[in-house]
Amino acid sequence: MVAGDLKMMLPPHFPCQLLGFDISGRVEAVGSAVSTLRVGDEVIACLQGLQTGAFAEYAVVAQGQAALKPRSLSHAQAACLPMAGLTALQSLRAAGVDRRARPLTVFLQGPLGGVGSVQLQLAARHFGVTRTIASVSARKLAQASELFGQLPGVEMACYSELAPAKQFAQQADVVLHTAGSIDEVLPIMKKQSAAAAAAAHAAAPSSAHGGAMVPKPMTVSVCTIPSGAECELFGTPMPWLVRKVLDLADWNTRRKARAHGGDYSFCFMLECTADLALLASLADEGKLCPVVAQTFPLQRTREAMQLAQEGNLAGKVVIQMVPE
Repeated sequence: MVAGDLKMMLPPHFPCQLLGFDISGRVEAVGSAVSTLRVGDEVIACLQGLQTGAFAEYAVVAQGQAALKPRSLSHAQAACLPMAGLTALQSLRAAGVDRRARPLTVFLQGPLGGVGSVQLQLAARHFGVTRTIASVSARKLAQASELFGQLPGVEMACYSELAPAKQFAQQADVVLHTAGSIDEVLPIMKKQSAAAAAAAHAAAPSSAHGGAMVPKPMTVSVCTIPSGAECELFGTPMPWLVRKVLDLADWNTRRKARAHGGDYSFCFMLECTADLALLASLADEGKLCPVVAQTFPLQRTREAMQLAQEGNLAGKVVIQMVPE
């Protein structure tokens, strides 16, 4: 967003409104139609669509954007959870991790990042993935191994020595793409012929979660450019030519994925109270713990954003209104 990569979906308006999407705080007032929350409740929330404003002492939140805060987390930890947690959970579901036969191998990037750290914990502790490969730099390998190396089925891999596409070529049923070029991770998908995919689909049993099992390898991205149709889900009018260019780029990525024997999908994060409540429940069960890199007071927001933009941190940067 800071780099302007999303300006077609999130066009800037000046004077600019307050920034920030993630909130952890206490309810100070409720509208007459609010039925699930009360004054005094501690909540987490992810502000919706084009709405921002978390970097402030007070924010207006729709009932459908909030859930009760995990009791086991501090506000600083809980504030790391909404957007990154929803993105991680929904990307794993988009890949059909809950509807794939075991043994199952998942490859993901950035296990110390906001999204990657939650993807890793959900894969290992919630979805029961057999093998989760987490790609990390040499500088962060020791810290990532200390935090998450003991999770069931987790394997830390250093990309500084050898590219993941060469280390893990055709090994993953699911690839979760959160950084860099998608061309670098597509070769990690298991290669499956069209005939084999059709046969597997015909023989696939139903999953315990409902619906048929997903047999075909898939790459799910949260950082490529979505199609024009997907962009318009945000309600932003888009010139016909721009939409067609984006649709063409999306078609080309899908074509590349098919050439590697798998599928591709872009994952839009959607605000969902039920998903937030699930994440909070998993945190209270000890299955999910956000990684806080550093906290800053509101007066140092610019410094905090610059530090986050550099991308050298392990975990999320938090703007804290009052000390806990």
